[in-house]
Parts: sequence; structure tokens; C-alpha cells
Amino acid sequence: LYRTPPSHSAQAAASTARDPLTPRYPVPIMHPWGARAIMFARSNWGSFVAASLCGTAAAGWACLTFIERRHKTSPASQLAQAAAASGGVMSRDEALVRAMVENAKNSDLRQNLDVAFAAQERFMLPGSHGGDGKEEDTRRKFLNRLEERSEEIMAEQRKKNQR
Repeated sequence: LYRTPPSHSAQAAASTARDPLTPRYPVPIMHPWGARAIMFARSNWGSFVAASLCGTAAAGWACLTFIERRHKTSPASQLAQAAAASGGVMSRDEALVRAMVENAKNSDLRQNLDVAFAAQERFMLPGSHGGDGKEEDTRRKFLNRLEERSEEIMAEQRKKNQR
């Protein structure tokens, strides 16, 4: 299975010119391009890794692009299809998400971290109702504020559609 490099004889030792394609170590018997690829990978490890990563990323991007064009499943097209199917009326969940995004943009970092912590606690541990009454009251106020803003967004959307 393995081809061993030629032995070094006195004549070979006297010769300073060495064939760069002759391996210094055993190489599996394969097509010459495969042997060259293995030698390149062993001698230029960093370049091989970078080329492999770039090649893999390019192949993945090409496959994703092909599939998205074939099925037209991009997020933007899905939103457009959903809006067209509903007659341009925004759903309650979509309005709530827009209210959350708007709130996150208008809040400072500390408030966003508090909201993220509360959301994670609520979703990761749904059965636990830890915390005191003050925390629960704060959560309720926050959720009410989001609900009110989502209703406003839905009302604005309805006014736009009526024009």
C-alpha cells in the first residue's frame, strides 16, 4: 500500500539536486495529484488549513444560494409573502416583536441586560416563579408597556392600509 522513497546510495548522496516531488517519507499509492496534495498539506499546514476553510465556506455559500434561489425561502421573501397573504395586516405577534425591538433600541445597555436575564429565566425555568413581588410587578409593567406599544403599532399599520 505504501511506496517507500528510494534508498540513498553513494551516488544519490553525491548528487545535490533532489527531485522536489520525491517524498521523504512513505506516501500512500494514489494518483500523483493526490500525493502532491498530501505533501503540500504536510509541508504547508497553515496554508492548507486556510485554503480548506475558504473552499468549504465558498462551497457552503454556493449550495445555500442555489437552494434559496430554487425554493425562494429567504427571510425577506417569507415576510413579503406573509404580508401579502394577510392583506397587509400585521399580526399581533409581529407587532409585539417590533415593539420589543423598538424598546431594545431605545433602552440603555443595563436595561437590555435586565430584560434579557428576565427573559432567559422565564424561558429556561418556566415553572419557577422566583423573585419577590417587586420583580414580578416590574415584569408585569414591562409586558404591559410592550403590549400597549404593539397595539399602537398595529393601529398605525391599519391607518396606513386604509389610505
